[in-house]
Amino acid sequence: MYENAVQDTVTIDIAVEEAVVSDTVKVSVDVVLATKAEDATDVRGTILAALKGLLEVDWAFARLDRSTNRSGLEEIEATGTARVPENQLAGLAAKAKEGSREGLQLNISNLDYNPARNVIDETVNKLRKDIYTKAQAEAQTLNEICPTAAEGTWRVGNISFAAGARMKAMNNMRSMQLEAVSYAAAPTGGAAGESLDLTQKVGLNASVTLIRLIK
Repeated sequence: MYENAVQDTVTIDIAVEEAVVSDTVKVSVDVVLATKAEDATDVRGTILAALKGLLEVDWAFARLDRSTNRSGLEEIEATGTARVPENQLAGLAAKAKEGSREGLQLNISNLDYNPARNVIDETVNKLRKDIYTKAQAEAQTLNEICPTAAEGTWRVGNISFAAGARMKAMNNMRSMQLEAVSYAAAPTGGAAGESLDLTQKVGLNASVTLIRLIK
């Protein structure tokens, strides 16, 4: 019906952001286990027990590789991850050292202070709704300012979101790019005990086109 209709257009950029407090930290622990082949029947259980010796939480394996070294021992390299409250990190490096022994080495490889993926997803969804609301408000403003009987009503014609959400720490302004859909945060942690910002801002940008079909 409106395929060849003449229309007025206005294009605006809308940016929204919201502070997100991350009250948990993703801990990554590298584990190297060397054992005789006949004893390597429950390596997952052995490694999981060692990880739970560090923190009594639910651990997940991000990596588990098995090989045989020159001495004939089976060597297992694994990475365990868990998300824990920040206050549980105290003394974690010392616990890893104490938990290591001959044939078993534990190393805190990364502390990721970024918010959990589900928190980012929920925030991005809320910001997307905020942009929808602001776009509708802009159309309403145009209708109030330009109430011409000869033209139609201003409405939202198109909303084009930026490829990813933006995220930055509020205090030290360290910035990074986060994919809004497939969130994979780059490592930002350091050694256990390092102080990092837990409050960050998540932002979303969109280009909005408002149209008015001329009657």
